[in-house]
Amino acid sequence: MQSYQEFSQRIDAVLNSSSVHKAILSGGSEYNWGELYRAVADFEALFQQLKLPVGSAVGVITHSSPNAVAALLALLKTGRCFATINPIQSSEKIASDITKLRLPAVILAENDLDNDIINRAVYSTGGAVLVTSSTPDLSVKLSVKLLQKKQAGEYYPLQKNIAVLMQSSGTTGDPKRIPLTFKSLLFPISQQLRKEESEVVYKATPLIVASPLAHIGGLFFAVKAVLDARPQVLMERFNVQQWVDLVKTHQMKLGHLVPATIKMIFDADVAREDLASLKALISGSAPLRPELQQAFEARYGTPILVVYGATEFAGGVAGWTLPLYNEFLSSKLGSVGRAMPGTDLRIVSEADGSELAADQEGLLQIRSKQSPTGSFDWVQTSDLAVIDNEQFLWIRGRADAAINRGGFKIVPTEVESVLMQYPGVSEVVVVGIDDDRLGEVPVAAVIAKPGIALDSDALQDFSRGHLAKYQVPARILIVESVPRTASMKPSLPAVKTLFANTKVLTPINSTLKSRE
Repeated sequence: MQSYQEFSQRIDAVLNSSSVHKAILSGGSEYNWGELYRAVADFEALFQQLKLPVGSAVGVITHSSPNAVAALLALLKTGRCFATINPIQSSEKIASDITKLRLPAVILAENDLDNDIINRAVYSTGGAVLVTSSTPDLSVKLSVKLLQKKQAGEYYPLQKNIAVLMQSSGTTGDPKRIPLTFKSLLFPISQQLRKEESEVVYKATPLIVASPLAHIGGLFFAVKAVLDARPQVLMERFNVQQWVDLVKTHQMKLGHLVPATIKMIFDADVAREDLASLKALISGSAPLRPELQQAFEARYGTPILVVYGATEFAGGVAGWTLPLYNEFLSSKLGSVGRAMPGTDLRIVSEADGSELAADQEGLLQIRSKQSPTGSFDWVQTSDLAVIDNEQFLWIRGRADAAINRGGFKIVPTEVESVLMQYPGVSEVVVVGIDDDRLGEVPVAAVIAKPGIALDSDALQDFSRGHLAKYQVPARILIVESVPRTASMKPSLPAVKTLFANTKVLTPINSTLKSRE
């Protein structure tokens, strides 16, 4: 399944075979496959009315809503391109995104137009505006406020064979546009679907889409649920009690979470019996600290299978399976598992790009049938990693997040791991900020466990006793929370702003000398 025509056939098969089975559960409402089919058909009719060519990039303010799922299916089904616009951004950023993309059409909810900044941006594009209902029904209408059409060349270029223009999470910098082909988006589930090509088997147990649809995790699982003829529960915002209630109600056997939500469940001290149905949890999107994994598994008896992936590859490229977990976890805790089928991994030198031997740290390269280029070529990541003698992958941090302190390289995850050992620390985020003398210095934002009062001076003393001198944060700031991306990873640029108006003293740097 590599083209939109094949994708379209599967969508048609699922939507046309039943009108009574549940398809989407959202906000206390339920929608069956027949209702979803009519919403998708409404979008398709509007695309035809607008004469949007195959490959047209259509922007969608991607709320985690049934209408967004319908828009996604209609665009993918007809070979047009779904351009995600993250709704949790500021109004100014949403407006800027819409303006820069130069889209021939934008899909948004009625409530979005209540914002004057977004409203002005949408109607300045010269394209069509498709407005979905903000009430709990699946409906869409073509806005009557169309301006004159621009010439075709003034719009975003046609994206042939591109299923999604995904907005990255922007963990280390400004979000980027990452093109995902139909092949890369669908490869991870195509093998399973081939077994069901002759018939559609509707599932009863839903899939909980706990990540936002604007994030690759949420979007992938929303698509997977439809292609698998499985109902899905859309969570607009993750809520521990809601998620636990869903697990209990549907007796879920498998859950998909990110480390931040795993920690939220653990910190909420959810009763063990409430999660008794779970046979495993899959954790992705960000590193899962080994100590959290051990504590969670000890409390709930639920194995956590860590998956490593990247937006560019539309999902996981390495991970744990239950057989691997049962055989190797005791010796490989902290690894993100082995390469998945159809994927090769290797480590290369940062200096010259040469391939490194086992257990040597360098930059991770990936060769996968999910490749964003559509070819089986090596793609370099920004991740520092190690592959051991038994082919387990260990992620050490990001090269583009490394801090250069007067010529000394600091990997933030190493500093974070040490500070996490201090009693009462719940979370640590280390970033580099500008320094007139050394270029950059590390600083740390630290969150305390509930009911614990932390002292930054004591943390600084602790770090001096457990880190090399150049690794010691120039300042430690105790905070209640840190800014996060849609995937709930800390937003490093936003964390840096916490220190923008705070004077950073660097007397401990006085003995450091820059390397030649």
